[in-house]
Amino acid sequence: MTRLTRKRARSPEPAQEEDPDQQQDGEFEMADDAEPEQALQFDEPLTWKAGRGAIPVADLLRRLKKLYDEMASLEQFGEEDAVRDQLIPKATELASSMLLMHKDKGVRAYALACIVQTFRLLAPNAPYNPKQLKEIFTLFVMTVLPALASPSDPYQQQHLAALESLSAVRSIALLADIPGADALIVQLFANCFDVLSGNMKGATGENIPKAVEYHMTSVLVTLVQECEKLPSAVVEIILAQFLRADPATLAQAGKRDIRDLADISPAYNMARSVCSGCANEMKGAIGQYFSGVLLSASEVSEEPAKHGGSKMRGRKRTHAESEDESDDGMLTPPAEVDFDNAERAHRLLRELWRAASEVVETVVPQLEPQMKAENAKLRAMAVQTVGDMVAGIGAAGPAPPIPLAPAVYPSHSLDRSGLVPLSQSAIYKPIAPHAFSSTYGDCYLEFVSRHNDKAAVVRCAWAVAAARILLTSAGGIGLDTDQEMRLLRLLNGMLVDTDEKVRLAVIEAIATFDFDTIAQKIGKLGGVAAQGSVLRQIADRIKDPKAPVRAAAIELLADIWGVASGAIGEGSEQMSNLFASIPSEILNAVYVNSAQINASILEVLHKSLIPTAYPVMTATYGTVAGTGVVVDSQLGGDPAADVNTLRVERMLVFVRCLDDRATAAFFNLQRFQCQGAAQLCALLKLSEASHSSDDSSTDKKTKAQIDAIVASLTKMTTDSNVAKEHLRIYLKHNHRRGSQLIRFCCDADSDYRKVCKAMKEFRKKMEESPAPLPSTLSTMEVLLDMFSMSLYNRTHVPAMLAFARTDDKGLGEAATKVIKDLSTTAPKVFELHIKEYCEMLKQNVPTEATPNDSSATHVLKAISDFVQHDASSMPNDRELYKALSAYTLYGSPPKAAKHAVRVMLASDDKKEMYTEEILEKCLKDFTYGSHGFLARLASLGQVVLLSNAELDTVTQETITDTAVGKILREIRTPAEEDDADWTDEPDKELSAKLLALTILVNNVRGQVHGDMSEDAKSALKTRAIPVYKLLNTIIQKEGELSKTPDTISTPNSHKAQLRLSAAAQIVKLCCHPALDALFSDIDFNRLTTVVQDPRPEVRNGFAKVIQKYLVAGKLQPRFNALIYMYAFEPSKTAKDAVAKWAKARSTTLEKLNSRAMRTTFARFLSLLAHHLDFSMKPDELADNVEYILFYLKNVATVENLPHIHHLAQRLKSVQDGINAAQSDRLYVLSELAEAIIRKFAEEKGWNLQLFSGKDNLPRGPFIQLPSHESAQEISERRYLPEELAEELDGLVKASLKPPKKHKAERTDGDGPSKPAAKKAKTTSSHVASKKSSKPKAAKTPKKQAATVLHSSDRRKSTRTSHATNYAEDSGSEAEDGAERWDEYADENKENESSTPPTSDPAPDAKPVEKLKVKPKAPPAAATRKLPRRGAVGKSRKEQDIMDVPVSDEDVSDPPSEMEA
Repeated sequence: MTRLTRKRARSPEPAQEEDPDQQQDGEFEMADDAEPEQALQFDEPLTWKAGRGAIPVADLLRRLKKLYDEMASLEQFGEEDAVRDQLIPKATELASSMLLMHKDKGVRAYALACIVQTFRLLAPNAPYNPKQLKEIFTLFVMTVLPALASPSDPYQQQHLAALESLSAVRSIALLADIPGADALIVQLFANCFDVLSGNMKGATGENIPKAVEYHMTSVLVTLVQECEKLPSAVVEIILAQFLRADPATLAQAGKRDIRDLADISPAYNMARSVCSGCANEMKGAIGQYFSGVLLSASEVSEEPAKHGGSKMRGRKRTHAESEDESDDGMLTPPAEVDFDNAERAHRLLRELWRAASEVVETVVPQLEPQMKAENAKLRAMAVQTVGDMVAGIGAAGPAPPIPLAPAVYPSHSLDRSGLVPLSQSAIYKPIAPHAFSSTYGDCYLEFVSRHNDKAAVVRCAWAVAAARILLTSAGGIGLDTDQEMRLLRLLNGMLVDTDEKVRLAVIEAIATFDFDTIAQKIGKLGGVAAQGSVLRQIADRIKDPKAPVRAAAIELLADIWGVASGAIGEGSEQMSNLFASIPSEILNAVYVNSAQINASILEVLHKSLIPTAYPVMTATYGTVAGTGVVVDSQLGGDPAADVNTLRVERMLVFVRCLDDRATAAFFNLQRFQCQGAAQLCALLKLSEASHSSDDSSTDKKTKAQIDAIVASLTKMTTDSNVAKEHLRIYLKHNHRRGSQLIRFCCDADSDYRKVCKAMKEFRKKMEESPAPLPSTLSTMEVLLDMFSMSLYNRTHVPAMLAFARTDDKGLGEAATKVIKDLSTTAPKVFELHIKEYCEMLKQNVPTEATPNDSSATHVLKAISDFVQHDASSMPNDRELYKALSAYTLYGSPPKAAKHAVRVMLASDDKKEMYTEEILEKCLKDFTYGSHGFLARLASLGQVVLLSNAELDTVTQETITDTAVGKILREIRTPAEEDDADWTDEPDKELSAKLLALTILVNNVRGQVHGDMSEDAKSALKTRAIPVYKLLNTIIQKEGELSKTPDTISTPNSHKAQLRLSAAAQIVKLCCHPALDALFSDIDFNRLTTVVQDPRPEVRNGFAKVIQKYLVAGKLQPRFNALIYMYAFEPSKTAKDAVAKWAKARSTTLEKLNSRAMRTTFARFLSLLAHHLDFSMKPDELADNVEYILFYLKNVATVENLPHIHHLAQRLKSVQDGINAAQSDRLYVLSELAEAIIRKFAEEKGWNLQLFSGKDNLPRGPFIQLPSHESAQEISERRYLPEELAEELDGLVKASLKPPKKHKAERTDGDGPSKPAAKKAKTTSSHVASKKSSKPKAAKTPKKQAATVLHSSDRRKSTRTSHATNYAEDSGSEAEDGAERWDEYADENKENESSTPPTSDPAPDAKPVEKLKVKPKAPPAAATRKLPRRGAVGKSRKEQDIMDVPVSDEDVSDPPSEMEA
């Protein structure tokens, strides 16, 4: 008799008081006074002899039921009870094969129910032999368990009773004692899990009672505990249940996706309970299973080691090691099946860690050697597993991310109530049972070290894993501050990884974060503007060399800002500090001129930054049908906002976040949109005409026009070739309704709702159209987004006006910027609301007592720009012109008066009348300091420009006398000791003088017209010469207007502004060819003193003026030469900006087949020859090397270098046209330039060809030689000093390849630069010493010394040493390809010094001699200091004491208006 290895369930002694909950359903309690000798009363036979008639099924069922009821009512017998023997015969009879194998399932069910009762009553000894027990349990496993899958089975109660008894009495343990029962045990586990998972054959799909799961779990736990050795198949079955949370496993099995499951599978729960309840028993079996799987996947061949190879297992790799994995010849690559098994095992391990971490205690340490495996795929797998375990992520993977929704209103940065995870299933909930880093410290440290693995695939896996750890806070356990910051910094470093796949992996991993996680965790290292932060690094990836990385970075940042915009608009300081710089970073990438970048920017502009669909309302918000008014359903349906206002607010918040350069880019994109809309409509018209025309010649011409427009429209798409093909397919099919919808989108008369409906219908029509039109939808949607009137829409204008008027949420300035641009970019849209703008002006009329609103200036500017295109649209309103007249007298700032005059004088029929009215009021009783005198001066400046022909001689003289006599000649604010060197806010006197200069210049410009007669030209010259003389005098005297500066002088801040204004006014005059001809070459050369002015604001302001008019095509090419005089610009930021503009300008002109930048070289050399600091001494002459190289770096290409070389050679065939006595300067520069060009070509590896074309040198600076003999003499003579020629090779190499390590500490905005330590003398050659020394950064003195030197003395070269450069040439940026340069970035003014002196060699002046000191080292080894204008020679000691860094403020714009 088999003995049950379990204590008796109940004692034979009198029953104790028990908990009623412990009583089983269907059992009958024995009476307290029952006799222990009571025997079984049932005595009917249950079997029959073979050959005789079988007991009818009905009778047999009745008997079995009666027996079961009686046995269930009995108490468990004691081991010494005499009645036990009475039960054994009946128990034996129940085990008969007649019952166990009866064809009726009811008989089998009741028989088994009775047998399990005998187990209970006779425990711990079962009255059956092993064979009988095997038959009994076979019936239970093969029949009863499967039947439990059908709760509606008629014998479900008996099946459940049998299961319950086996669970309660632990009779299932008998199965473990049966020899050869492993297969049955395996089948039992399989059937139990199949029943609960619904996979059992014949399952009805009904919900299985919880009692079944409970008792099955108990049965399995008992069996695991009683088995001496659990069959390996059982372990696999148990582990397989955890993969029910694995989508990959379910997909392979053809099952539904895990994301469709509402809850965890009962089979999964049962497996987890078995592992948790039998942790000690399962630990070894599971460890053995994983050891086999992991070992087979990471097996290494021994053969290479036998042949002298060395194994690399266990050795940590560094990122510096080779990226090539193909040289692992020592490895036998694991088979694919091993990889598949290993991947499955790793997914299983992650799930086990979440569900029953106790059973994997011996498995987790095995991951450490796997992270050191030779095979990169295995390392990546192990890294991913460890990372997910730390993050508490199981086999199902991370929860579906909460997407960033930039189009949702209200923004999630303000209202998080609508944020609901996509899945609430416990399968996805990150749960880490322990802190992994504490429990398995060595394994965690090895995981962290994998961030610099040599294989990119491992680093990618690590980046994703680290991001998940941050996202889940280590599975809810939490990370300490050090761990979190370390992961953040490592992720930050991987954003600049050498492999683009790693950079992309980091960005995509962060893109799975919700907005709060990005703000709270990613933002811990700082915002986008903070150097070294994660967000900063992502912003830098916008210009990544690889397109996928760029696109991912742009999309992520745009989505982040789209969500944050709500909080930014409401004034959140935290959100602003973190994300406000994103729009500028994105739009500044426009200057890279990459079609793919531009396409990505345009996509996110309409998708995330200012979404076309915005605002998408959340569940609590809706709109009143047909009104566009937002209502909040939680507030009783009261209107909350206007959707048009919400869209405009979003756009204005975006514009407010832009810096000046990005703002210009945004407005350029809107200009591109409006131009593209017109081109698209024209294209549709041409296409329709082509389809309706039968003339082949017309078709050919039309086709050429169509091809040109198609190329223009698709140039900003990601793949222009594909876009062209799609657009041609669309045009070929001539879809009439689609074309009409496109016109609706591009029409300025279409309101926003109409545009959106047209876009939606177009998409539907294309999808429903026959092939191949649906294939073109991707391109056509992009083109519609680009060219639809979605931003500058007529519906948005009223809201813009409201924001400009009220400055609500601080958006007034942004609104006025947009309105100003709207007037010129989309005049048709502006025209629809011109009356509303005029009403704004009429409601805010300035008077002597009340000034106008600040927004009026921008509105006037917008109207002024608009009327230049279409003055007829202005309303004929007398009240409006009264208001404008008031602005001309009292407008504040003076720009308001200027714009008001331009609006008034745009009316041709009343121009003369308005001119007389303005002059009369402005000149009447004009005195300095009277109310509105600055507005009057601004008005006069516009009158003389726009109505010059209407002015008589007397009036012009009166205006001139007013400007010169009452303003310029008077010094009302004398210089003081503590005067500042610069001011961004001019006082009244300075403002008046700047306006007076504008009046004089505009009076000349106003006289210029198209076809001028000789008399007109003579009159123009008569008027222009005195003005030129005045402006040149201001520049020559450094801004001093006083005739007696020793008695009373102009303040330094005034002089700096006046120098800049005078130079800017000269440039404006030279924009007219007739006036440019009057500006002599000598005066032109004097402009170099402004280029190299001591004040950085003057230098930068003048650069912007030149570049503005050069780009506009208004200046003669000679002004290009001034740009290259910035070679010694002290500010590295400003110099780099000039260099980028020069390179971009040169590239653009070369594309247009223009030689302007090439021929500038001759003029540039002439400029150097007449530089006021030019010297023929070798050490002084060496300064010109850097000038010439600065030009070559930004202009020279392999194609145009022969032409430049030819121009340098030509200089020896002419003589100086400005001063023939100084022609030797030209010749030495010619030879120097030739030599430098040859060295430059050698360094670049270019083959310098001969130039075969013809090109004449510009007249004026160069004239012909007097004779052939003189030409022969010049050509045979060598002018370049031999000393300099010998060292030229080193100088060129040093400039083109500057050393990587600098002894001088340089900062680019964080602090002042420190002087470099001087090197010891290594050679007697002066030029050689330049190569071994670093430049010493000088500083701009805050004010002049007490002893005022003459300008010639200040320009004199008193150099004790020279330097080749102030700052090393910056690396080439992607922005070098920009076609336009708008303005300098902010510069570090603490890193600046004076500019080169610009005087001819002259005798040393005594004041200068007093400041000279002898150099500490011999002259040959001295460090060369740059030529600087106005720099008084000082010793190094004096320089440290006297130089004071100037304030670090933004570079201000030139004070005068460049437009007029």
